[in-house]
Amino acid sequence: MQQLSLEILPMGPQHRDQFVDIYNHTDEISGQPREETASLATRLKFYDDPLTSTWGAYHQEQLVGMLMGRFPPNVNMWFGFSLFTRLRPWVTKLHWHVQSMVLACELFEPLIEQGESQGRYIFYTNKDVRHQLAIEHSMDRLRELEQRSVITKHYRMLDYLHLCDRIYLPGEVVDASMPKQHRQFYPDGMQFDKRTIVVMHTLNRDERKKLWGLD
Repeated sequence: MQQLSLEILPMGPQHRDQFVDIYNHTDEISGQPREETASLATRLKFYDDPLTSTWGAYHQEQLVGMLMGRFPPNVNMWFGFSLFTRLRPWVTKLHWHVQSMVLACELFEPLIEQGESQGRYIFYTNKDVRHQLAIEHSMDRLRELEQRSVITKHYRMLDYLHLCDRIYLPGEVVDASMPKQHRQFYPDGMQFDKRTIVVMHTLNRDERKKLWGLD
């Protein structure tokens, strides 16, 4: 399997036009309609917020992926969101899921590193349930490719367990009763039209023991 040559770079004010462009070329975000998760104005508000860290993936100087991480103060967790990908025409349908997972793992690398440097070993993401199941299949495929040395880089994401924190059903509405760690993702009053999952990612037991010299 041929992998894309990716350069992962931080994005700042000078990349705002690139952010708008990839947003406008993305119909869905994590399997959910783009406008139902957050408007462009809301995304730009996060983009400009100093608590948000944004990274871009570039192939042949073209922005092909982007991811935000939000790091609120005084908590031991962070939040990953706004994963945009634009892999055509470089990736065929046959390799789409694996290549998109490689891209996502590459983008999560600096965010996980930032979180761990602050003692945060838990983070949250949100997705359509069907999308989450496809991701889990692709992650298993990545582990298999790593074991066969087809992929030679070990991604820190593979050291994290992904646990279902809650599934929201169609018709449920975002209100004050939603846990604070879930409201990070959804605007007040939004009504879910798909089964939507909030996932908690936590560093696995063996890696935690290594951090404390207990392995």
